[in-house]
Amino acid sequence: MAPAGKAEVSSVNSMKSHGFGSRLPVSRATATLESKGLLRHVNGTAKKPVEVEVINDKTHQKGKTAPMTDNKLEEYYTSFADFEQKEAQVRDIIYETIPKSVFLQVKGQASHSCGQWLHIFCHRHG
Repeated sequence: MAPAGKAEVSSVNSMKSHGFGSRLPVSRATATLESKGLLRHVNGTAKKPVEVEVINDKTHQKGKTAPMTDNKLEEYYTSFADFEQKEAQVRDIIYETIPKSVFLQVKGQASHSCGQWLHIFCHRHG
């Protein structure tokens, strides 16, 4: 298996032999991702919320010296949950699109890595 973020082209070549010979599921997945506003997550351009750290029992944005207010901390938790939910939605849509043999290879990778499988397949079999 390739490291996270790198798709193995040799595995994509065998996708057709695993019953994934049509571009239609890929087009459908791309349309679904676009309609839900998730393409930035597939492309890897969605901005992940800044990480936080606890210093002296106070929560800070990583690299900042001032502690976060309760409102800012709540905004952070909400934005982080939204980001993670969208990442999960992308993986779910992609996992539904690719054959099981490929799913087993990309399972657990970042959404933009899974999106690379769609992109490569779309260009090789489109």
